Amino acid sequence: MKICDIVQFYSPHSGGVKRYINDKIKFLAGYPNIEHVVIVPAKADNLIVNIKTRIYNVSSPPLIGSESYRLLINKSKILDIIDRERPDIIEVGDPYYSAWIAIEAGDLFKCPVVGFYHSDYPRALVRTLQKYLKVFTDTLFAKPINVYLHDLYNRMEATLVPTKRFQDILSEIGIKNIIHIPLGYDSQIFYPRESKEKIYRELQLSDNTRLLLYIGRIAREKNIKSLFSMMEELNYKNEIKYHLLLVGDGELNQWVERNILDFNNITWLHYCDDTQRLAELYSSADLFIHAGHTETFGLVALESMACGTRVLAIQGGGLDEVLSIEKNKIFAQNPDGNELADKVREIINMNEDREVRLERSNNVNKNYVNSITYQKLLAVYHDINDRNHSYKETNNQTNLEYVYAVK
Repeated sequence: MKICDIVQFYSPHSGGVKRYINDKIKFLAGYPNIEHVVIVPAKADNLIVNIKTRIYNVSSPPLIGSESYRLLINKSKILDIIDRERPDIIEVGDPYYSAWIAIEAGDLFKCPVVGFYHSDYPRALVRTLQKYLKVFTDTLFAKPINVYLHDLYNRMEATLVPTKRFQDILSEIGIKNIIHIPLGYDSQIFYPRESKEKIYRELQLSDNTRLLLYIGRIAREKNIKSLFSMMEELNYKNEIKYHLLLVGDGELNQWVERNILDFNNITWLHYCDDTQRLAELYSSADLFIHAGHTETFGLVALESMACGTRVLAIQGGGLDEVLSIEKNKIFAQNPDGNELADKVREIINMNEDREVRLERSNNVNKNYVNSITYQKLLAVYHDINDRNHSYKETNNQTNLEYVYAVK
C-alpha cells in the first residue's frame, strides 16, 4: 500500500503537525510493504528522502507575516506528483485549498481521500470576526463556515479527529464517517530530564525564578499577545520572579519582535528542531502555558506532561481531553492576561515535587504513546483501501458482464 500525505502546516519551523508527520515517517519505515509520500509547501521544488519516505517540496508563496509558513496552492504540480506516484490512499491535513486539490486528485486517479482535522482555524476565524466586527450572531459567519466544512469533508471517505469533542462538533455539522484517533507522543524522546540547571544557566536565571514555557506557532489564534499581558501582570506584582520562554515561529513574529523589547522577563527562541533539546526545555519548566482556545488536540501539552511539567490551558479550548488525566485540574476560564496570571500563581504556589512530576509522566505514558495512534491509522487505511479495491473489482465485473450481454 502507498500512502500520500498532503500537508499545508509543514515548514522548517512548524510544530505539532510536522511532528505528527515526522513520527509517522519513522513508524511507517518499519513496514516494508508500505510506501509513503509526503507533499508539502516550500520555497523551491525539490525531492528529498527521509528514511524511506519521499518528501516532495512544492514551490509555494509565503504566508504573510511568517518567515517559514507557505501556502500549498500549486494544483498542477500537486496533481503531477500524485499522477506519478499513484497512491492507494491520500490523507490531507487541513481544510483549505490543498484539501480540494486532494479531492480532485482522488476523483481523477480513483484514489480514496481522508481528512485529518488538525486545525479548527475556520471556526476560529468566525470567533475572531465576531470579536473585532462586534457581530454577535452566528448567521453571518458561522453557518457558511459550517456549510463549507460539511461540503468538504463529506466528499472524503472519512474524517479523522483527535478528540471526542471534535467528533461531536463535526457530527453536529452533519459530517459523516468521523473516526476518533487520539494523537500520541514519542516516549523514547519525551520523558523527564535532569536539565533544569543547564537551561537556567543558558537563560541566566536565578534559582528562585519560576520558568514558564510556550512552544508552538506564534499565531493570533494561540493568543500570544495574552502571554505578554500575563507577564506584565506577573511582573507588576513581583512577589515571585517569573520568566517566560517562547519557542516558535509564525505570522505574529514582527509583533513579538517589537514588543519583546519592553520585557526583560521574556526570551524568544525562534525555533528548535532538536527534539532532545525540546525535551530538556519541557523538563526544565515549572509550568507550560497554552492560551489557545481553538485547539483540536494539543500535542505540545502531551509532550510537556510526558516530561513531568503541568500544563495551564483554557477550559473548553480544546485541551480538556488531553488534560483529563491530570489529578488536580486547574484551567483558566479565558485567555485574558490577568486570568492567566492568577492561575499561574495558583499552580506555582502548589510547589509540586519530583514525585508528582514523575506520576504525571507515567500517566501520560499509559494513555498516549504514538505507536497506538499509527496502528489505529493503519487499520483505517487498510479498511478503506480494501473497500475501495472491492468496489473497483465489483465495478469492473459489472462492466464486463454488461459488455458480454451486449455482444
